[in-house]
Amino acid sequence: MFLLASVAAYWLWFKRISRWLKGPGVWPLLGSLPGLIEQRDRMHKWITENFRACGGT
Repeated sequence: MFLLASVAAYWLWFKRISRWLKGPGVWPLLGSLPGLIEQRDRMHKWITENFRACGGT
């Protein structure tokens, strides 16, 4: 029961904070790893594009 409540709390927390995240898609537990693997051929350019989109340098 505790495990189910913990997973549900994590899922709700993740859904709440992921609304305001900019940049690549973020997955629970995996982060942006799926997007990084998908863009592996042009990884550095993709990361730079995400920095610029989020206001980074």
